[in-house]
Amino acid sequence: MSSTARRVIDSINRLTEIICVGLLTVLVSVSVLQVFFRYILQEPLIWSEEAARYLLIWLSFAAGGLVLSSDGHPRIEVLPSMLPRRVQALIDLAIQALILVFLVVFVYVTTDLAQRYLAFTSLGTGLSQAVPRYALPVGGALMLVNLLPKMQASLDALLRTEGQD
Repeated sequence: MSSTARRVIDSINRLTEIICVGLLTVLVSVSVLQVFFRYILQEPLIWSEEAARYLLIWLSFAAGGLVLSSDGHPRIEVLPSMLPRRVQALIDLAIQALILVFLVVFVYVTTDLAQRYLAFTSLGTGLSQAVPRYALPVGGALMLVNLLPKMQASLDALLRTEGQD
């Protein structure tokens, strides 16, 4: 992968980290307000539960790309680690290709889904119901962006080990 592409992906990830920190901060603040108003003042806020739910959805899907970039998703490594490096690289590349296909379909389908909810507003916040649904294609796109360097590294590893095994 070129250094320019790597810098662009790193910039996207840094911006995503900042956004995730902001989302988490607002989520905690809304949750504290929700508890304070409900249990201390005995006057629950109408919008707080829905806002917290929307923030959590956005935080979860935005962080998915960051987790993928750092290999943080769970996976079983016992069996592949016992195989030759070439086979390990082939398995990694095959799994990543399946993830790539899934994410492309996921982004396409969830974009269509979110657009279908543009006209509907939620009761608590008054926001379009598309707002939480757009987190899905955005998160899928962030995962796609972070998957490509992983695939390139797996392909490079496969080509390096071609003459060794």
